[in-house]
Amino acid sequence: LYLAEAELVAAEYALLQGQSPEPALAEVERCLGLAQAIDPDSSHALQQRADIALLRARAHIAAGRSPVEQFRLAEADYARAIETNPTDAWVLTRAAALHWYRATWAQAAGLPTADDLEAGLSLARRSRESNAHDAEALAIEGALLLLDPRAGAHHDGETAIRRAVEMNPMMQREYGALL
Repeated sequence: LYLAEAELVAAEYALLQGQSPEPALAEVERCLGLAQAIDPDSSHALQQRADIALLRARAHIAAGRSPVEQFRLAEADYARAIETNPTDAWVLTRAAALHWYRATWAQAAGLPTADDLEAGLSLARRSRESNAHDAEALAIEGALLLLDPRAGAHHDGETAIRRAVEMNPMMQREYGALL
């Protein structure tokens, strides 16, 4: 699983550099296959499988292709991982991120976002209940609030992102640009 995690980081970096994440994702899948042969129901393995689908959804968006199927696959695997371990803050945070990415894409496409906003906010808050110091969950909560059309949500979103960056300056790279 650790090898798969390292390759997932390489895939994320490739996507951020405008390159295809597919070579690294193929290696993630190979490593993950080895791990799942040992423990097919591992919540960590399910989360990594969902992370692969989420990264592919983001790559599809960047390439102008539909991310719908990849979002569906990611959501199903995150749900199974949460069912396996309902208090795993990292899985809850990654699942909340799925809803943020999908709501961002949906808003740009003129599609409804309310369900993703509600689900993402709920997951981010559950993650913070499991780990009050989860800066990424707070940043994702803030990012979701920035998309929320309700009065006061935008201000709350900015406040949450600022707090997340104060808690962990690494959050500035991905979420600071939203301010």
